[in-house]
Amino acid sequence: MPTSKLDSKTRIEIWNTLKSIDNVPTMPSVYFKLDKLLSDPNASIVSVRRAIEEDPPIVAKILQRVNSGYYNLSREVNNIQQAIVMLGLTEIYNLVVELSILSMFQNMKESPYFSFDKFWKHSSGTARTASAIRKHIGISFDNVEFTSGLLHDFGRLILCIFFNELYQTVFEYSETNQSSLYDAEMEQLNFTHTEAGYWLAKRWHLPTEVSDVMLHHHDVTPKDVREHPLRAIVYLADKITNLWGFSLHPVPNFDAIEEDPIWLEAVKVYPRMATFPLDDMINILNMPIEEADTYLYQEESERNTGKVQLASLKDIVENLINGFAELQHNLEEKQLSWIDAFVKMRMALQSNIRMDLLSIYRWNADAFKLEPIFTHGDPTSALDMINFRRGKGAVRWIMQNKKPLLISNAERNSKITEKVVNSFLGVPIVTGNSFSGVMVVGCFQDGQYGDNEQYFLEVASEYVGRLFRFVE
Repeated sequence: MPTSKLDSKTRIEIWNTLKSIDNVPTMPSVYFKLDKLLSDPNASIVSVRRAIEEDPPIVAKILQRVNSGYYNLSREVNNIQQAIVMLGLTEIYNLVVELSILSMFQNMKESPYFSFDKFWKHSSGTARTASAIRKHIGISFDNVEFTSGLLHDFGRLILCIFFNELYQTVFEYSETNQSSLYDAEMEQLNFTHTEAGYWLAKRWHLPTEVSDVMLHHHDVTPKDVREHPLRAIVYLADKITNLWGFSLHPVPNFDAIEEDPIWLEAVKVYPRMATFPLDDMINILNMPIEEADTYLYQEESERNTGKVQLASLKDIVENLINGFAELQHNLEEKQLSWIDAFVKMRMALQSNIRMDLLSIYRWNADAFKLEPIFTHGDPTSALDMINFRRGKGAVRWIMQNKKPLLISNAERNSKITEKVVNSFLGVPIVTGNSFSGVMVVGCFQDGQYGDNEQYFLEVASEYVGRLFRFVE
């Protein structure tokens, strides 16, 4: 990319140059599609898979990363559907964001004072640390903390690319005066990477929360812990990542993080912050990501003894997949009838989902209707019996929209006329790219189903689609 040389260092000239730049790489469309899908409570694994598969280079990069030691998986992942099932939608989204951005800048020419490799390690480390803090203290930002951590310093990249010679004076000043790069920017340019980052965020149409962090991560106050917690978490993640040597430019004499006013306020507001494993972050940043997640969810006493008491979602899903794959194999070898296979599938699901009802419908294209081929339990626990038995009402809605349906959505849906009580969850069954049926569970107790249950059912529905060919 070309660089721009300025005659002076004034803010107005830098701003005017930024506004005239028209060759900044754009965020790939898959990022915006996934961002929209994941904000939709009815988004399914199938819709996410299709969005990603529209970008073959990203697919190749995801599979390469997933099958590396980074995730420590026990089996090879051969397609995006498997990757989503094994890692979950959140981690796949993080991968798409990270790999998309990396591909845009990884061929950037190195300079004596700027290392893209160091920059990327710091950015990725801050993103992982921000996610680690969020998981540890138990709050939710709809995953925007990862994107904010990853992009918080991207204004520096813009300044290095388009103001190369000018920005070199910032590094020289920082080294000579033992100051931070941020202070050196103020002294040399009267303009900072936070402002350049904000400009980039607006060019990329990033979420407001992300652009806010890119602009304000160096002027966080204790008050922000309550009023702007995302700023505070990325600030702390940035500092922790620097402390462990994942820094673009080494700065001596970092203050102890435990004495930082932002940290002290965070401990007051989020008491679990006091047990965040600061001393182990160097190991966590180098761990396979699944091991790191399990470690962060443990209490301090459990870490010290090496006990893991909380089963990870990945382990549960992996066990389900192995069990379903065995069912498919036994059917192919004629060691099992299709009815027995569905019964065993129900038993496997029942160990992870509370359900008094399981019904499976297959789409008959010739008759243009859903046909119930397997039912266990009492359908009145979730829906009126007649519509349910006929594959109408809510079941038909799932078929027509090819989206999952939770009871909370069904109650607000004017097109679903039957009485909906207790808990209900249904997902479409897709074979290849074609709709082939609906799978439904229900139970007598309210509030039993959420994201995890939908996740398990979508895993099962993929295998149900494969088993349909054995149904007589």
